[in-house]
Amino acid sequence: MQSFDNNYSNFVHYLVSHKSLPSVRTIARHLNLSSRKIYYILQHANAELRSAHQPFLFPNEKIHASQIHVLIDALADSEKTESYINAYERQLIMDILISMPLRKWRLIDFQDLFTVSRATALRDISDLKARKEFRPIYDKGKGFMYDSPIYTNLVHAYNLIYSLQYDIGIRKLFISTIDREMTLSKFDLLSSKLQSIYQENLDKKISNYDANALAMFSVILARYYDINTKHMQHLFSHNDILSFTNRQEYEVIDLFTNIVALNFDIQITDFIKYFLTLELLSVSKESDAHFNSEAFQDLLLVSTDIVNTFLTMHENYRPEPEELDQLIESVQTQLKPFWFAVHYQSITNYEYLYHNKNFENKMQSTLESLSKSAIYHQLFPFGLFPDQVTILAMIFYNFYLSHQKVKPVNILLTSALPVYSQNLLRTIILRSGSNINLSIRKLLQLSENIDDFDSFDIIITDTAQLKTKQPTFLIGQELNNSEFERLQKIISEI
Repeated sequence: MQSFDNNYSNFVHYLVSHKSLPSVRTIARHLNLSSRKIYYILQHANAELRSAHQPFLFPNEKIHASQIHVLIDALADSEKTESYINAYERQLIMDILISMPLRKWRLIDFQDLFTVSRATALRDISDLKARKEFRPIYDKGKGFMYDSPIYTNLVHAYNLIYSLQYDIGIRKLFISTIDREMTLSKFDLLSSKLQSIYQENLDKKISNYDANALAMFSVILARYYDINTKHMQHLFSHNDILSFTNRQEYEVIDLFTNIVALNFDIQITDFIKYFLTLELLSVSKESDAHFNSEAFQDLLLVSTDIVNTFLTMHENYRPEPEELDQLIESVQTQLKPFWFAVHYQSITNYEYLYHNKNFENKMQSTLESLSKSAIYHQLFPFGLFPDQVTILAMIFYNFYLSHQKVKPVNILLTSALPVYSQNLLRTIILRSGSNINLSIRKLLQLSENIDDFDSFDIIITDTAQLKTKQPTFLIGQELNNSEFERLQKIISEI
């Protein structure tokens, strides 16, 4: 449902013309709504008044100008979002709010935030609880929360905030949950500034989505850090900190967070800079060739082991040296971000995956055979994530597809048609594809016991007397374009 639907808007404007609040039944009759709907609308209006520390509206009691002012302002703010919030979007925002609780979140708070019934809010929570990971639990003192390490929650929240960037309306609604005084335009300016600093210092471009997510996350992380300072001091090792501070990305974050601190009057600590540097690194990790070069050299060795083991165990096929190098390079290119994700828990949402169970099982067994390798165990102590295994399987599946010989389509044309008709059919058939073997035999030469029909993929003939189980295209008594098109379609599908 919309944050403020037309019924609620009509109710607020109805109040303007009244000095005292009529009975629920009277309001229902004037607005042509059910009494139950009016009770629900009134409940939401009182929730707005409560957040502004104003007295509630009660039937037959005076309506104060201050109450009208609060409700109209809230209505205007909500109407500006022009966004329809569906179940997925509600749960996305709830997910972030539970991951980084800047306040206590109860069921009634989610009802008020999205203007939904208790049943709808309960259904959203139930959907979140049905997940394997990040299932919310309820604590009377803290509200809904995740029983996960802080670092894991932060990574999870950042990936969710990135998912918010596709829709302006949902971004506005989410920002309002943090602070009603914040505006989307302010974050857009921060995003533009980050893109400019990134371009100037790294001579590379960062997308709007990535810049928006980092800008939004930096402000939320700073506020979250104020609440959880004592739990977040030692999340990075000394070696990690040295690696971060020696990076140009850290210089970008240092400049950017100074701007954030000034604009939002918040403190950006070193920990926040390290975490933002980590996320900025993850933005371009696939093209990054310098971070921990020793590990990347080890990744080349592991990539070679994966390719050789896979070819030996499953295919017993040895490509040409140049092809082998290309395959190893393709695997190594993916192992770089895999290592980064596993080492720093910077989990990426991989998209457009193709699942081939045969190759995925082969890849899984290949990696299991490498688990005893000291280098592999050091780089990936807990193995690869399922999606990462799928990506490696896709690389090998693509390799074998590109090296498979394309089997020609064997076609037999046998008929008693005149030569000029046969020649026309011959040309149409050969133009249907570049890999066609066409055999032409006179129908009179055929006997009932020809044993090579099985060698053809399709038989084209003008008689129904042929005894064969192979696909047969029967030529009609009159040749026409529709029959030619049907023939070409059948050949292309075969």
